[in-house]
Amino acid sequence: MKKEKIHLEYLLNATSKNILWGAISTPTGLEDWFADKVVSDDRIVEFHWGKTEQREAEIIAIRAFSFIRFRWLDDENERDYFEIKMTYNELTSDYVLEITDFAESDEAGDMLRTFEIDSEVLYQWKDLVPTYETRITKIDNIHVKNIHCRSTDVIYDLKGDARLPIRNVVVENVHVDTVRQFINRLLNVENYRENNISVGTLLKRDIQ
Repeated sequence: MKKEKIHLEYLLNATSKNILWGAISTPTGLEDWFADKVVSDDRIVEFHWGKTEQREAEIIAIRAFSFIRFRWLDDENERDYFEIKMTYNELTSDYVLEITDFAESDEAGDMLRTFEIDSEVLYQWKDLVPTYETRITKIDNIHVKNIHCRSTDVIYDLKGDARLPIRNVVVENVHVDTVRQFINRLLNVENYRENNISVGTLLKRDIQ
């Protein structure tokens, strides 16, 4: 099945480019937020999650203080890649972390969250980057649909800021075979709608 390109952007508070580049391009930096263990041997990088999950990738392109691009060795299509990129917004004096990957459009395997929004974006960076000022990002008009996942901890987990809640969210046509923890959690969310959310097996009860 043909994979679709996925592009995510995360706005970071103003920080040092040296610290940010180290966080996305070195094993130690990647272990702080992306994987539990990262082992690099020249251009081949091993990523470990937990005790059993592991993937190997080849570094196919890199530009200092800009981006690093990997190709997963288990991907059949050699054109697919996984890229982590840092860009600087001169207007806001912020860095933006961009992540690009490829995934099948209609089905996912094992996931921690099928859909998650956390207004405290990139909380794992707290110890890496200094916060110079508090900025609240407007999150509005989100539409998620047509997802089939074999297993996940949580279907959706939305945590907004009380000062500027998440607004106008639609989730529809989502099926998960096995949910390990709970179906959903909504905090500081306004005008939320869902349609056709189904679960095969729920191992723990819902919390909202």
